[in-house]
Amino acid sequence: MKLEESKIVLRPQDRMLKNFTDDLADGSKFSTLLHHLFPLDYDTHMVHEIDVEQRLANIERFNKSLRVESSSDVKVPGIVTADSIAAQRGLENAVFISVLFTLSPGHFSKVNTEKCRKVFLQIVSAWKKVRSLMLEVKRMPDDPLGAENMMVVTLGKEMRRVEELHTLLQKEMTSLVCASNESAGVLSKLLHKILCFTWRMLSQRDRGVDGDIIDERRADTIRKFTSVSADAIRRLISDEPSARHRSISDTEVMTRVFGIQKVLKQHFNDLHAIFRHYSCSTLRGHSATMSLQEYIKFIKDCNIVDKKVHLPIVDAIYHHCVEAQDDGTAQREMSPMDFVHALILVADKKFPSMVFEERIQELLDKCVLPNASRSQPEAFRLLLHSPDVRAVFLKYKSALQHIFKYYSNMKTDDEMTAASKSSTTLDVNEFLNLAKDCKLMGFFVTDAIVKQVFILVQRQYDDTETQVSTTTTDDELQIDFAEFEEALAVLTEHVICNPYIPLHKRLEQFVTEMVLPRARQKKTKGDLR
Repeated sequence: MKLEESKIVLRPQDRMLKNFTDDLADGSKFSTLLHHLFPLDYDTHMVHEIDVEQRLANIERFNKSLRVESSSDVKVPGIVTADSIAAQRGLENAVFISVLFTLSPGHFSKVNTEKCRKVFLQIVSAWKKVRSLMLEVKRMPDDPLGAENMMVVTLGKEMRRVEELHTLLQKEMTSLVCASNESAGVLSKLLHKILCFTWRMLSQRDRGVDGDIIDERRADTIRKFTSVSADAIRRLISDEPSARHRSISDTEVMTRVFGIQKVLKQHFNDLHAIFRHYSCSTLRGHSATMSLQEYIKFIKDCNIVDKKVHLPIVDAIYHHCVEAQDDGTAQREMSPMDFVHALILVADKKFPSMVFEERIQELLDKCVLPNASRSQPEAFRLLLHSPDVRAVFLKYKSALQHIFKYYSNMKTDDEMTAASKSSTTLDVNEFLNLAKDCKLMGFFVTDAIVKQVFILVQRQYDDTETQVSTTTTDDELQIDFAEFEEALAVLTEHVICNPYIPLHKRLEQFVTEMVLPRARQKKTKGDLR
Protein backbone atom coordinates (compact mmCIF):
# COMPACT_ATOMS: atom_id res chain seq x y z
CA MET A 1 0.00 0.00 0.00
CA LYS A 2 1.57 3.27 -1.12
CA LEU A 3 1.28 6.34 1.12
CA GLU A 4 3.06 8.71 -1.27
CA GLU A 5 -0.18 10.57 -2.13
CA SER A 6 -0.41 11.86 1.42
CA LYS A 7 0.37 15.55 1.86
CA ILE A 8 2.39 14.78 4.99
CA VAL A 9 6.18 14.82 4.54
CA LEU A 10 7.33 11.19 4.61
CA ARG A 11 10.71 9.52 4.85
CA PRO A 12 11.56 6.95 2.15
CA GLN A 13 10.95 4.05 4.53
CA ASP A 14 7.52 5.44 5.50
CA ARG A 15 6.11 5.66 1.97
CA MET A 16 5.22 1.98 1.64
CA LEU A 17 3.03 -0.24 3.80
CA LYS A 18 3.92 -3.89 3.17
CA ASN A 19 2.33 -5.69 6.11
CA PHE A 20 -0.17 -5.18 8.92
CA THR A 21 2.18 -6.09 11.76
CA ASP A 22 5.55 -4.40 12.36
CA ASP A 23 4.93 -1.70 9.73
CA LEU A 24 2.11 -0.36 11.92
CA ALA A 25 3.57 -1.12 15.36
CA ASP A 26 4.72 2.43 16.17
CA GLY A 27 1.56 4.07 14.76
CA SER A 28 3.41 6.38 12.36
CA LYS A 29 2.10 4.90 9.11
CA PHE A 30 -1.26 4.29 10.78
CA SER A 31 -1.53 8.01 11.57
CA THR A 32 -0.57 8.97 8.02
CA LEU A 33 -3.23 6.66 6.60
CA LEU A 34 -5.89 7.97 8.99
CA HIS A 35 -5.10 11.56 8.05
CA HIS A 36 -5.25 10.70 4.35
CA LEU A 37 -8.68 9.04 4.70
CA PHE A 38 -10.14 11.37 7.37
CA PRO A 39 -8.24 14.68 7.07
CA LEU A 40 -10.70 16.64 9.23
CA ASP A 41 -11.22 14.15 12.04
CA TYR A 42 -7.55 13.11 12.26
CA ASP A 43 -5.64 16.36 11.82
CA THR A 44 -1.96 17.06 11.20
CA HIS A 45 -1.34 17.79 14.89
CA MET A 46 -2.16 14.16 15.69
CA VAL A 47 0.01 12.95 12.81
CA HIS A 48 2.99 14.97 14.08
CA GLU A 49 2.82 13.45 17.58
CA ILE A 50 6.34 12.19 18.35
CA ASP A 51 5.51 10.06 21.39
CA VAL A 52 4.67 6.49 20.32
CA GLU A 53 2.41 5.78 23.33
CA GLN A 54 0.40 8.95 22.75
CA ARG A 55 0.21 8.25 19.02
CA LEU A 56 -1.21 4.77 19.62
CA ALA A 57 -3.65 6.19 22.18
CA ASN A 58 -4.87 8.69 19.56
CA ILE A 59 -5.55 5.85 17.12
CA GLU A 60 -7.47 3.89 19.77
CA ARG A 61 -9.50 6.99 20.65
CA PHE A 62 -10.25 7.62 16.97
CA ASN A 63 -11.54 4.05 16.61
CA LYS A 64 -13.92 4.56 19.54
CA SER A 65 -15.24 7.87 18.15
CA LEU A 66 -15.55 6.82 14.48
CA ARG A 67 -19.18 6.92 13.30
CA VAL A 68 -20.77 4.76 10.64
CA GLU A 69 -22.25 7.94 9.11
CA SER A 70 -21.51 11.56 9.90
CA SER A 71 -25.18 12.21 10.72
CA SER A 72 -25.62 9.00 12.70
CA ASP A 73 -24.99 8.19 16.34
CA VAL A 74 -24.00 4.62 15.50
CA LYS A 75 -20.29 4.12 16.15
CA VAL A 76 -17.86 1.55 14.84
CA PRO A 77 -17.15 -1.14 17.46
CA GLY A 78 -13.74 -1.18 19.08
CA ILE A 79 -11.39 -3.10 16.79
CA VAL A 80 -7.88 -1.94 17.65
CA THR A 81 -6.30 -0.74 20.86
CA ALA A 82 -2.94 0.78 21.63
CA ASP A 83 -1.79 -2.56 23.03
CA SER A 84 -2.99 -4.58 20.02
CA ILE A 85 -1.17 -2.28 17.57
CA ALA A 86 2.04 -2.36 19.61
CA ALA A 87 1.74 -6.16 19.83
CA GLN A 88 1.66 -6.30 16.00
CA ARG A 89 -1.70 -8.08 15.83
CA GLY A 90 -2.13 -8.04 12.09
CA LEU A 91 -5.69 -9.39 11.97
CA GLU A 92 -7.21 -6.52 13.97
CA ASN A 93 -5.13 -3.98 12.04
CA ALA A 94 -6.23 -5.40 8.68
CA VAL A 95 -9.91 -5.42 9.67
CA PHE A 96 -9.73 -1.85 11.00
CA ILE A 97 -8.02 -0.57 7.85
CA SER A 98 -10.66 -2.27 5.69
CA VAL A 99 -13.36 -0.53 7.74
CA LEU A 100 -11.54 2.80 7.31
CA PHE A 101 -11.54 2.46 3.53
CA THR A 102 -15.24 1.55 3.65
CA LEU A 103 -16.20 4.65 5.66
CA SER A 104 -13.79 7.15 4.10
CA PRO A 105 -15.71 10.28 3.00
CA GLY A 106 -13.56 10.45 -0.12
CA HIS A 107 -15.46 7.46 -1.53
CA PHE A 108 -18.82 9.24 -1.23
CA SER A 109 -18.23 12.54 -3.01
CA LYS A 110 -21.30 14.43 -4.23
CA VAL A 111 -22.16 14.57 -7.92
CA ASN A 112 -20.89 17.81 -9.47
CA THR A 113 -23.90 19.39 -11.22
CA GLU A 114 -22.36 22.82 -11.67
CA LYS A 115 -21.98 22.46 -15.45
CA CYS A 116 -25.57 21.27 -15.82
CA ARG A 117 -26.71 24.21 -13.72
CA LYS A 118 -24.93 26.69 -16.01
CA VAL A 119 -26.49 25.10 -19.12
CA PHE A 120 -29.93 25.21 -17.50
CA LEU A 121 -29.52 28.93 -16.72
CA GLN A 122 -28.56 29.50 -20.36
CA ILE A 123 -31.75 27.70 -21.41
CA VAL A 124 -33.85 29.92 -19.13
CA SER A 125 -32.18 33.05 -20.48
CA ALA A 126 -32.60 31.93 -24.10
CA TRP A 127 -36.24 30.98 -23.55
CA LYS A 128 -36.97 34.43 -22.06
CA LYS A 129 -35.55 35.95 -25.22
CA VAL A 130 -37.69 33.63 -27.39
CA ARG A 131 -40.79 34.59 -25.41
CA SER A 132 -40.13 38.32 -25.82
CA LEU A 133 -39.57 37.85 -29.57
CA MET A 134 -42.84 35.92 -29.90
CA LEU A 135 -44.73 38.73 -28.16
CA GLU A 136 -43.07 41.29 -30.43
CA VAL A 137 -44.05 39.33 -33.55
CA LYS A 138 -47.62 39.08 -32.29
CA ARG A 139 -47.92 42.82 -31.64
CA MET A 140 -46.15 43.91 -34.84
CA PRO A 141 -48.49 45.13 -37.68
CA ASP A 142 -48.07 44.03 -41.27
CA ASP A 143 -44.95 45.65 -42.70
CA PRO A 144 -44.59 45.80 -46.51
CA LEU A 145 -40.79 46.20 -46.12
CA GLY A 146 -40.46 42.73 -44.45
CA ALA A 147 -39.47 43.73 -40.91
CA GLU A 148 -41.84 41.04 -39.61
CA ASN A 149 -40.00 38.39 -41.64
CA MET A 150 -36.65 39.42 -40.13
CA MET A 151 -38.15 39.13 -36.65
CA VAL A 152 -39.41 35.61 -37.43
CA VAL A 153 -35.95 34.59 -38.68
CA THR A 154 -34.38 35.84 -35.43
CA LEU A 155 -37.04 33.99 -33.46
CA GLY A 156 -36.22 30.77 -35.34
CA LYS A 157 -32.51 31.12 -34.57
CA GLU A 158 -33.18 31.58 -30.86
CA MET A 159 -35.49 28.57 -30.79
CA ARG A 160 -32.82 26.45 -32.45
CA ARG A 161 -30.35 27.66 -29.82
CA VAL A 162 -32.76 26.59 -27.08
CA GLU A 163 -32.98 23.14 -28.68
CA GLU A 164 -29.18 22.88 -28.81
CA LEU A 165 -28.91 23.84 -25.16
CA HIS A 166 -31.56 21.24 -24.28
CA THR A 167 -29.54 18.62 -26.15
CA LEU A 168 -26.33 19.68 -24.35
CA LEU A 169 -28.09 19.51 -20.98
CA GLN A 170 -29.38 16.04 -21.76
CA LYS A 171 -25.87 14.85 -22.70
CA GLU A 172 -24.34 16.28 -19.53
CA MET A 173 -27.00 14.70 -17.33
CA THR A 174 -26.60 11.36 -19.11
CA SER A 175 -22.84 11.54 -18.61
CA LEU A 176 -23.29 12.28 -14.90
CA VAL A 177 -25.71 9.39 -14.51
CA CYS A 178 -23.34 6.97 -16.28
CA ALA A 179 -20.32 8.12 -14.24
CA SER A 180 -22.33 7.93 -11.03
CA ASN A 181 -23.59 4.42 -11.84
CA GLU A 182 -20.06 3.29 -12.72
CA SER A 183 -18.63 4.70 -9.49
CA ALA A 184 -21.47 3.16 -7.50
CA GLY A 185 -20.81 -0.22 -9.14
CA VAL A 186 -17.07 -0.07 -8.39
CA LEU A 187 -17.72 1.06 -4.82
CA SER A 188 -20.30 -1.70 -4.36
CA LYS A 189 -17.79 -4.34 -5.47
CA LEU A 190 -15.12 -2.79 -3.24
CA LEU A 191 -17.43 -2.81 -0.24
CA HIS A 192 -18.43 -6.42 -0.95
CA LYS A 193 -14.78 -7.53 -1.09
CA ILE A 194 -13.93 -5.60 2.08
CA LEU A 195 -16.93 -7.10 3.87
CA CYS A 196 -15.99 -10.65 2.79
CA PHE A 197 -12.37 -10.04 3.83
CA THR A 198 -13.44 -8.70 7.22
CA TRP A 199 -15.75 -11.60 7.99
CA ARG A 200 -13.14 -14.12 6.84
CA MET A 201 -10.54 -12.61 9.17
CA LEU A 202 -12.93 -12.57 12.13
CA SER A 203 -14.04 -16.13 11.41
CA GLN A 204 -10.43 -17.31 11.30
CA ARG A 205 -9.72 -15.61 14.62
CA ASP A 206 -12.72 -17.28 16.28
CA ARG A 207 -11.55 -20.68 15.00
CA GLY A 208 -8.01 -20.02 16.19
CA VAL A 209 -6.61 -20.08 12.66
CA ASP A 210 -3.81 -17.76 11.58
CA GLY A 211 -4.94 -15.22 9.01
CA ASP A 212 -3.92 -15.70 5.40
CA ILE A 213 -2.57 -12.15 5.05
CA ILE A 214 0.71 -12.14 3.17
CA ASP A 215 3.59 -10.20 4.69
CA GLU A 216 4.92 -8.64 1.49
CA ARG A 217 8.03 -7.35 3.20
CA ARG A 218 9.10 -10.78 4.40
CA ALA A 219 8.01 -12.43 1.14
CA ASP A 220 10.09 -9.94 -0.85
CA THR A 221 13.12 -10.55 1.39
CA ILE A 222 12.76 -14.33 1.02
CA ARG A 223 12.54 -13.93 -2.74
CA LYS A 224 15.80 -11.96 -2.79
CA PHE A 225 17.71 -14.64 -0.87
CA THR A 226 16.25 -17.65 -2.70
CA SER A 227 16.24 -16.46 -6.33
CA VAL A 228 18.43 -18.62 -8.54
CA SER A 229 19.03 -17.85 -12.22
CA ALA A 230 18.29 -20.84 -14.45
CA ASP A 231 20.68 -19.49 -17.10
CA ALA A 232 23.52 -19.29 -14.57
CA ILE A 233 22.89 -22.88 -13.47
CA ARG A 234 22.81 -24.03 -17.09
CA ARG A 235 26.22 -22.43 -17.67
CA LEU A 236 27.65 -24.14 -14.58
CA ILE A 237 26.34 -27.52 -15.71
CA SER A 238 27.69 -27.03 -19.22
CA ASP A 239 31.16 -26.25 -17.82
CA GLU A 240 31.34 -29.62 -16.10
CA PRO A 241 33.45 -32.27 -17.95
CA SER A 242 30.60 -34.79 -17.92
CA ALA A 243 28.23 -32.39 -19.68
CA ARG A 244 30.42 -31.14 -22.51
CA HIS A 245 29.34 -33.74 -25.06
CA ARG A 246 25.64 -33.92 -24.30
CA SER A 247 22.64 -31.63 -24.41
CA ILE A 248 21.27 -30.18 -21.19
CA SER A 249 17.51 -30.40 -20.83
CA ASP A 250 15.34 -27.80 -19.11
CA THR A 251 14.18 -30.47 -16.68
CA GLU A 252 17.73 -31.10 -15.51
CA VAL A 253 18.37 -27.38 -15.07
CA MET A 254 15.16 -26.77 -13.09
CA THR A 255 15.85 -29.83 -10.92
CA ARG A 256 19.19 -28.27 -9.94
CA VAL A 257 17.54 -24.87 -9.40
CA PHE A 258 14.83 -26.29 -7.12
CA GLY A 259 17.44 -28.26 -5.17
CA ILE A 260 19.51 -25.12 -4.52
CA GLN A 261 16.41 -23.09 -3.63
CA LYS A 262 15.40 -25.72 -1.09
CA VAL A 263 18.75 -25.32 0.68
CA LEU A 264 18.55 -21.51 0.55
CA LYS A 265 15.02 -21.47 2.01
CA GLN A 266 16.13 -23.80 4.78
CA HIS A 267 18.89 -21.36 5.83
CA PHE A 268 17.12 -18.12 4.87
CA ASN A 269 17.16 -16.56 8.35
CA ASP A 270 20.90 -17.18 8.76
CA LEU A 271 21.75 -15.87 5.29
CA HIS A 272 19.67 -12.76 5.87
CA ALA A 273 21.34 -12.02 9.22
CA ILE A 274 24.82 -12.70 7.79
CA PHE A 275 24.30 -10.45 4.78
CA ARG A 276 22.86 -7.68 6.94
CA HIS A 277 25.86 -7.81 9.27
CA TYR A 278 28.54 -7.61 6.57
CA SER A 279 26.67 -5.04 4.46
CA CYS A 280 26.85 -2.69 7.47
CA SER A 281 30.34 -3.65 8.66
CA THR A 282 32.15 -0.67 7.12
CA LEU A 283 31.47 3.03 7.42
CA ARG A 284 31.09 3.60 3.69
CA GLY A 285 28.64 2.41 1.08
CA HIS A 286 25.04 1.28 1.20
CA SER A 287 23.67 -0.38 4.32
CA ALA A 288 21.58 -2.74 2.15
CA THR A 289 24.33 -3.86 -0.25
CA MET A 290 27.76 -5.42 0.17
CA SER A 291 30.89 -3.68 -1.06
CA LEU A 292 34.01 -5.54 -2.19
CA GLN A 293 35.72 -4.77 1.11
CA GLU A 294 32.77 -6.16 3.06
CA TYR A 295 32.58 -9.22 0.80
CA ILE A 296 36.28 -10.01 1.29
CA LYS A 297 35.81 -9.67 5.05
CA PHE A 298 32.98 -12.22 4.85
CA ILE A 299 35.15 -14.61 2.80
CA LYS A 300 38.03 -14.39 5.28
CA ASP A 301 35.78 -14.88 8.32
CA CYS A 302 34.34 -18.03 6.73
CA ASN A 303 37.79 -19.47 5.89
CA ILE A 304 36.75 -20.05 2.29
CA VAL A 305 40.11 -19.24 0.71
CA ASP A 306 42.25 -22.35 0.21
CA LYS A 307 44.22 -24.14 -2.53
CA LYS A 308 41.12 -24.56 -4.69
CA VAL A 309 39.68 -21.09 -4.14
CA HIS A 310 42.30 -18.34 -4.21
CA LEU A 311 41.61 -14.73 -3.26
CA PRO A 312 41.81 -13.52 -6.91
CA ILE A 313 39.11 -16.06 -7.79
CA VAL A 314 36.89 -14.71 -5.01
CA ASP A 315 37.52 -11.17 -6.25
CA ALA A 316 36.66 -12.19 -9.82
CA ILE A 317 33.43 -13.84 -8.65
CA TYR A 318 32.40 -10.62 -6.90
CA HIS A 319 32.94 -8.50 -10.02
CA HIS A 320 31.26 -11.12 -12.21
CA CYS A 321 28.11 -11.14 -10.06
CA VAL A 322 27.96 -7.36 -9.78
CA GLU A 323 28.67 -6.62 -13.43
CA ALA A 324 26.25 -9.30 -14.66
CA GLN A 325 23.36 -7.23 -13.27
CA ASP A 326 24.95 -3.84 -13.91
CA ASP A 327 22.29 -1.22 -14.61
CA GLY A 328 24.70 1.55 -15.57
CA THR A 329 24.96 3.15 -12.13
CA ALA A 330 28.39 4.04 -10.81
CA GLN A 331 30.04 1.95 -8.08
CA ARG A 332 27.32 -0.66 -7.91
CA GLU A 333 27.54 -3.01 -4.91
CA MET A 334 26.42 -6.60 -4.31
CA SER A 335 22.70 -7.07 -3.72
CA PRO A 336 21.21 -10.07 -1.87
CA MET A 337 20.57 -11.87 -5.18
CA ASP A 338 24.18 -11.20 -6.24
CA PHE A 339 25.32 -12.56 -2.87
CA VAL A 340 23.39 -15.81 -3.40
CA HIS A 341 24.80 -16.12 -6.92
CA ALA A 342 28.33 -15.63 -5.54
CA LEU A 343 27.78 -18.37 -2.94
CA ILE A 344 26.72 -20.78 -5.70
CA LEU A 345 29.83 -19.97 -7.75
CA VAL A 346 32.14 -20.29 -4.74
CA ALA A 347 30.56 -23.63 -3.81
CA ASP A 348 31.07 -24.84 -7.38
CA LYS A 349 34.77 -23.95 -7.20
CA LYS A 350 35.36 -25.26 -3.68
CA PHE A 351 33.51 -28.60 -3.93
CA PRO A 352 33.62 -29.59 -7.62
CA SER A 353 33.56 -33.35 -6.95
CA MET A 354 30.27 -33.35 -5.02
CA VAL A 355 26.75 -33.73 -6.41
CA PHE A 356 25.67 -30.39 -7.85
CA GLU A 357 22.85 -29.62 -5.37
CA GLU A 358 24.95 -30.63 -2.35
CA ARG A 359 27.76 -28.16 -3.04
CA ILE A 360 25.92 -25.13 -1.66
CA GLN A 361 24.79 -27.18 1.36
CA GLU A 362 28.39 -28.22 2.03
CA LEU A 363 29.63 -24.63 1.76
CA LEU A 364 27.01 -23.40 4.22
CA ASP A 365 27.49 -26.24 6.71
CA LYS A 366 31.30 -26.25 6.79
CA CYS A 367 32.27 -22.63 6.11
CA VAL A 368 29.50 -20.05 6.30
CA LEU A 369 27.14 -20.99 9.14
CA PRO A 370 29.81 -21.93 11.75
CA ASN A 371 32.09 -18.93 11.11
CA ALA A 372 30.14 -15.97 9.71
CA SER A 373 29.00 -13.16 11.98
CA ARG A 374 25.33 -12.26 12.13
CA SER A 375 23.39 -9.06 12.63
CA GLN A 376 20.67 -9.40 15.23
CA PRO A 377 19.03 -5.99 15.72
CA GLU A 378 15.89 -7.71 16.98
CA ALA A 379 17.79 -9.06 20.00
CA PHE A 380 19.06 -5.58 20.91
CA ARG A 381 15.63 -4.02 20.35
CA LEU A 382 14.09 -6.73 22.52
CA LEU A 383 16.54 -5.69 25.25
CA LEU A 384 15.44 -2.07 24.82
CA HIS A 385 11.83 -3.15 25.45
CA SER A 386 12.70 -4.75 28.79
CA PRO A 387 10.91 -3.17 31.79
CA ASP A 388 14.10 -1.71 33.29
CA VAL A 389 15.20 0.04 30.08
CA ARG A 390 11.66 1.28 29.30
CA ALA A 391 11.45 2.65 32.85
CA VAL A 392 14.53 4.80 32.20
CA PHE A 393 13.13 6.17 28.95
CA LEU A 394 9.76 6.79 30.62
CA LYS A 395 11.40 8.59 33.54
CA TYR A 396 13.21 11.06 31.26
CA LYS A 397 10.69 11.10 28.40
CA SER A 398 9.64 14.72 28.85
CA ALA A 399 13.20 16.07 28.91
CA LEU A 400 14.26 13.91 25.95
CA GLN A 401 11.24 15.10 23.96
CA HIS A 402 12.21 18.72 24.60
CA ILE A 403 15.72 17.95 23.35
CA PHE A 404 14.35 16.13 20.31
CA LYS A 405 11.99 19.00 19.43
CA TYR A 406 14.75 21.58 19.78
CA TYR A 407 17.17 19.84 17.43
CA SER A 408 14.43 18.78 14.98
CA ASN A 409 13.64 22.48 14.40
CA MET A 410 17.24 23.52 13.82
CA LYS A 411 18.09 24.94 10.40
CA THR A 412 21.21 23.06 9.44
CA ASP A 413 20.91 23.69 5.71
CA ASP A 414 20.07 27.05 4.13
CA GLU A 415 18.54 25.33 1.12
CA MET A 416 16.28 23.07 3.18
CA THR A 417 12.60 23.75 2.60
CA ALA A 418 9.54 22.83 4.60
CA ALA A 419 8.61 20.27 1.96
CA SER A 420 11.82 18.30 2.43
CA LYS A 421 12.07 18.22 6.23
CA SER A 422 9.51 17.18 8.82
CA SER A 423 9.51 18.81 12.25
CA THR A 424 8.84 15.38 13.79
CA THR A 425 12.18 13.91 12.69
CA LEU A 426 15.89 14.56 13.13
CA ASP A 427 18.20 14.69 10.14
CA VAL A 428 21.80 13.57 10.28
CA ASN A 429 23.27 17.06 10.73
CA GLU A 430 20.95 17.82 13.64
CA PHE A 431 21.89 14.52 15.26
CA LEU A 432 25.58 15.31 14.81
CA ASN A 433 25.02 18.72 16.42
CA LEU A 434 23.41 16.99 19.40
CA ALA A 435 26.37 14.61 19.74
CA LYS A 436 28.81 17.53 19.58
CA ASP A 437 26.84 19.58 22.12
CA CYS A 438 26.91 16.59 24.47
CA LYS A 439 30.69 16.35 23.93
CA LEU A 440 30.50 12.72 22.84
CA MET A 441 33.08 13.04 20.09
CA GLY A 442 36.36 11.49 21.03
CA PHE A 443 38.43 8.36 20.70
CA PHE A 444 35.48 5.94 20.87
CA VAL A 445 32.89 8.05 19.00
CA THR A 446 33.61 9.78 15.70
CA ASP A 447 31.47 11.54 13.11
CA ALA A 448 31.48 8.39 10.98
CA ILE A 449 30.32 6.20 13.88
CA VAL A 450 27.52 8.61 14.79
CA LYS A 451 26.38 8.68 11.18
CA GLN A 452 26.49 4.88 10.96
CA VAL A 453 24.40 4.61 14.14
CA PHE A 454 21.99 7.13 12.65
CA ILE A 455 21.60 4.96 9.53
CA LEU A 456 21.24 1.61 11.28
CA VAL A 457 18.58 2.63 13.80
CA GLN A 458 16.21 3.48 10.97
CA ARG A 459 13.64 0.71 10.61
CA GLN A 460 13.52 -1.38 7.41
CA TYR A 461 16.87 -0.04 6.22
CA ASP A 462 17.50 -3.30 4.38
CA ASP A 463 14.71 -2.85 1.83
CA THR A 464 15.66 -2.06 -1.74
CA GLU A 465 13.31 0.90 -2.06
CA THR A 466 14.37 2.42 1.27
CA GLN A 467 18.09 1.69 1.37
CA VAL A 468 20.30 4.54 2.47
CA SER A 469 24.02 5.12 2.39
CA THR A 470 26.58 7.45 3.86
CA THR A 471 26.54 9.32 0.56
CA THR A 472 22.74 9.78 0.59
CA THR A 473 21.49 13.36 0.78
CA ASP A 474 20.83 14.57 4.30
CA ASP A 475 17.14 15.19 3.58
CA GLU A 476 16.59 11.45 3.12
CA LEU A 477 18.31 10.51 6.39
CA GLN A 478 15.79 11.15 9.16
CA ILE A 479 14.86 9.39 12.39
CA ASP A 480 11.76 9.70 14.56
CA PHE A 481 11.62 9.88 18.35
CA ALA A 482 11.48 6.09 18.88
CA GLU A 483 14.58 5.65 16.73
CA PHE A 484 16.18 8.58 18.58
CA GLU A 485 15.76 6.67 21.85
CA GLU A 486 17.33 3.60 20.27
CA ALA A 487 20.24 5.72 19.02
CA LEU A 488 20.85 6.97 22.56
CA ALA A 489 21.01 3.37 23.77
CA VAL A 490 23.50 2.49 21.01
CA LEU A 491 25.68 5.48 21.90
CA THR A 492 25.52 4.34 25.52
CA GLU A 493 27.12 1.05 24.45
CA HIS A 494 29.89 3.01 22.69
CA VAL A 495 30.58 5.53 25.45
CA ILE A 496 30.02 3.44 28.61
CA CYS A 497 31.17 0.05 27.35
CA ASN A 498 31.25 -1.86 30.64
CA PRO A 499 29.55 -5.27 30.21
CA TYR A 500 29.46 -5.83 33.99
CA ILE A 501 26.96 -3.00 34.49
CA PRO A 502 23.38 -3.63 33.28
CA LEU A 503 22.30 -1.62 30.26
CA HIS A 504 19.53 0.25 32.07
CA LYS A 505 22.00 1.61 34.66
CA ARG A 506 24.50 2.65 31.99
CA LEU A 507 21.68 4.24 29.99
CA GLU A 508 20.48 6.27 32.96
CA GLN A 509 24.06 7.37 33.67
CA PHE A 510 24.52 8.36 30.02
CA VAL A 511 21.27 10.35 29.92
CA THR A 512 21.70 12.13 33.26
CA GLU A 513 25.43 12.90 33.04
CA MET A 514 26.05 13.45 29.32
CA VAL A 515 22.79 14.28 27.54
CA LEU A 516 20.47 16.26 29.81
CA PRO A 517 23.09 18.66 31.28
CA ARG A 518 24.71 19.44 27.92
CA ALA A 519 22.06 19.20 25.20
CA ARG A 520 19.96 22.20 24.36
CA GLN A 521 16.22 21.82 24.98
CA LYS A 522 13.06 23.37 23.59
CA LYS A 523 11.70 25.70 26.24
CA THR A 524 8.12 25.16 27.40
CA LYS A 525 5.69 27.98 28.22
CA GLY A 526 6.21 27.34 31.93
CA ASP A 527 9.97 27.72 31.53
CA LEU A 528 9.58 31.01 29.67
CA ARG A 529 7.57 32.50 32.51
